[in-house]
Amino acid sequence: MITQALSYSLFQAVVYIIVAPGVLGTLRWFKARLQGRRGALPDQAYRDLWKLLHRKPVIPEHTSWVFLATPFIVFACYALAGMLIPIFYLPDRLNANGASGYPPVTDFLILIYLFGLARFFYGLAGMDTGSSFTRLGSGREMFIHVLTEPTLIVATYALALNFHTTNLTAIMRYRADLNVSESLANPSLWLVFVSITIVMLIEAGRIPFDNPSTHLELTMIGKAISLEYGGVYLAFIEWADAMRLTFFMTFLLNLVLPRSLASPEQPLLMLAVFILVYLVKLVLTDLVLALWEMSRAKLRLTALLPPSGIALAFSILAVFVAVVMGYFQ
Repeated sequence: MITQALSYSLFQAVVYIIVAPGVLGTLRWFKARLQGRRGALPDQAYRDLWKLLHRKPVIPEHTSWVFLATPFIVFACYALAGMLIPIFYLPDRLNANGASGYPPVTDFLILIYLFGLARFFYGLAGMDTGSSFTRLGSGREMFIHVLTEPTLIVATYALALNFHTTNLTAIMRYRADLNVSESLANPSLWLVFVSITIVMLIEAGRIPFDNPSTHLELTMIGKAISLEYGGVYLAFIEWADAMRLTFFMTFLLNLVLPRSLASPEQPLLMLAVFILVYLVKLVLTDLVLALWEMSRAKLRLTALLPPSGIALAFSILAVFVAVVMGYFQ
């Protein structure tokens, strides 16, 4: 059964990697339609990746191996993150003999380290070029990471207090086994949800924290670094950005709606239905995010501190609520 769980993890990761560019393309299409424009179809993201993969890259002079390896390291970090969480299939709990269940590496702390590794190399690549714009982008990228990492760590602690584990699969399985009233009655989880939602917008570089479609170098954060990339290197960077957004969407959706995931006792053919359900959830989340971005303007870099502070405050409050609830239980 462990082998079966690992096989499902690999299959889910493949689906997640393939779907990610379409999620970003659908979001762009929704925003274009809401602005009264026709916009490119969602499959344009795949066409762009295909063109970049077949285009010869131009490499800046005096760059080291760090610049060349960074796109593949960042891509691998976010692709591996898709293996570590339930996407559309939720395994059973481990029994006393450990004969069935989920891979033990599906830990929230591992995900935080993966995100940190991706940002670390991305920042190094920006400084490796020697360009003033990419160095500026690297500094901003590290500043964003400093804002989000404490919130994720405290949110992990809040989840651990509620479920006595940091294993994401175990957390979602526990929530799936609860009835609806018990699942909705925990205020600590809702505080964690709000804080991670804010972190998602910051980490993924979405409005109001960043404008991924801007062409103004002085207002860019992460995009300032990708300006130096081209060809296959830029393709992997863009693909990794799409996976980052898709990961946070998937994580939040499955944390709130774990019952929408397939279970081992269901027929194998039902897996196709749950894959379709997963795609529908992503499309609906794209629509909500497009509506949100249409009603907001980009904040200045110095104005990012209050929202990130609010996210951290929600995480800390979630810890206190979890401690109080555990004391009275």
